[in-house]
Amino acid sequence: MTSEIKVDTISEQTSANGVTIDGLTIKDGNIIGDVALAGTTPTFTIGDAGAEDAALIFDGNAQDFYVALDDSADDLVIGLGNTIGTTPIMSFDENKDVVIHDGGLTITTADNTDTLTLTSTDADATVGPNLRLYRNSSSPADSDDIGSIRFDMRNDNSQDFTVAQITGDIGDVSDGVEKGELIFNIMTAGTLLEHMRLSNGKVTFNEGSADIDFRVESNGNANMLFVDGGNDRVGIGTGTPADALHIKAGNGIVRIHEATQADTKYGEIESSNGRLFFHSDRGDAESGSDMRFTIDDSEKVRIHSNGNVSIPGGIELGSGLDATAANLLDDYEEGTFTPAFTVASGSVAVNGNHDTLSYTKIGNVVHTFGKVVAGSISSPSGAISINLPFAVADITDSAGSAWQPIFAFLNGSGITDGNYMVIAEVEEGTSLARLYYKPDHHLANNLSDAIASGSDIWLKLTYRTV
Repeated sequence: MTSEIKVDTISEQTSANGVTIDGLTIKDGNIIGDVALAGTTPTFTIGDAGAEDAALIFDGNAQDFYVALDDSADDLVIGLGNTIGTTPIMSFDENKDVVIHDGGLTITTADNTDTLTLTSTDADATVGPNLRLYRNSSSPADSDDIGSIRFDMRNDNSQDFTVAQITGDIGDVSDGVEKGELIFNIMTAGTLLEHMRLSNGKVTFNEGSADIDFRVESNGNANMLFVDGGNDRVGIGTGTPADALHIKAGNGIVRIHEATQADTKYGEIESSNGRLFFHSDRGDAESGSDMRFTIDDSEKVRIHSNGNVSIPGGIELGSGLDATAANLLDDYEEGTFTPAFTVASGSVAVNGNHDTLSYTKIGNVVHTFGKVVAGSISSPSGAISINLPFAVADITDSAGSAWQPIFAFLNGSGITDGNYMVIAEVEEGTSLARLYYKPDHHLANNLSDAIASGSDIWLKLTYRTV
């Protein structure tokens, strides 16, 4: 078909600026050469407001591109190819939102100007420029990466590498229990290592257990808190901790102090003079007004507010470190007990005004002492014994002296009132001491033969307990 040009009016035909045509229709043909729209407000309109796609297609040698109005979506689209809606690259909608499809955006600058600026003119106090990294996945799963911000550059060998990277990660995608993570990675000795992770209400440093140090600097100390990642040590006031926890203070004093008007709790460790001091006035069940030492979740030593010390185990006295050694003092006790007589036949009561004896127990050695006065008596006969505060060790010839002299003032029938020596024999494996009296240096009779109401017995026994 022959191309046609319809000219309504030709005002100029031979001018160097070309031909001025009031109206131009080109049908079934091409425009060859350059075209310029001149004038104060030149306008080039594609389309006639109908429901159709309109496009400007660039016919390339190897690849076509188009700039078009996608009428079905009401979007202005820049795409690949020459079919509108196929392989879109960038879209602009009626809300002025811009979408880049299945590709990336690279902004290159050769100077020190801002490469990318996000500006908001909203006057609302809670609104500002918003950068959104949105992963719209149809099958989200736990531990998915949501997005990353990478800081890349080239090394001195013209190789690209990542200097640092911030990655958003989803820990749990379950509805109602979603958990997010933000991970900070830094290039270290040629390897991108995780340094910090913010997740699930906690902040974790060095999640990957790498040789990474952590340091907090105060106004006057560059190593106010220092974690030596390579040697598994923590320093307070020092950047070279010598042990698992190394506290270095300029005045040699480390204090823990918490105080209110009605509640005081503090502690102090003073390394310069070896002082260890803790105090509490809280009076609650957790702390109390005492100091407690616990090993393997079991309390071993308690220092009470009155100065008393409780040691459930023992104290080893000597130069050795063996807790089972013979020089282990594992018990000390002082107290009183109520004596009672045991008779083979009949009975002997204890006078209620003289019914308390004292004892001291050091390790497994018991000392008893005091005075017992016999009360009511009913025909006592045979062996008579008095009880002891602890059982006697059942070790032949080792429980204590088989015979121990004590003293008594006897006024029994058949004897002359007066002072007599009484022999006490501790009975192994029992809590008893059998009593005999000696009217002269040859005899030793059961005390039941001489005891009477009002008899005084001064008891002093030493024996070995279990």
